[in-house]
Amino acid sequence: MRDAIAVFKRKRKIYSMGPFDPLILDAVAGLEEMARSAYEDELLYIEVNGWMISTLSGVDGVLVILVSRRIDMEKLKYVYESYRICVAYENMSLMDFLIGMYDTKANNEK
Repeated sequence: MRDAIAVFKRKRKIYSMGPFDPLILDAVAGLEEMARSAYEDELLYIEVNGWMISTLSGVDGVLVILVSRRIDMEKLKYVYESYRICVAYENMSLMDFLIGMYDTKANNEK
């Protein structure tokens, strides 16, 4: 399985890439509330069967979820910033292009 990315706004999916299971949002939403109460942090990481589920909470009820083999905070932040760019330009179709640029850059650095 490859990485999966999803962006939600007020629990409504705005964007997703990869094999994303909608049940992940339900699991993350409950854990996010606990983490926010306990740690007052916007970042949350959960390990499940060798996969890392990372989330980043943003403004206006935006939640970015990344499911990957390792914690990739840089990619999580990049996805959030890409989402904000798409909102600013009112063009969500840019997400695939922007995330593709990140993946190309990451592969070139290996």
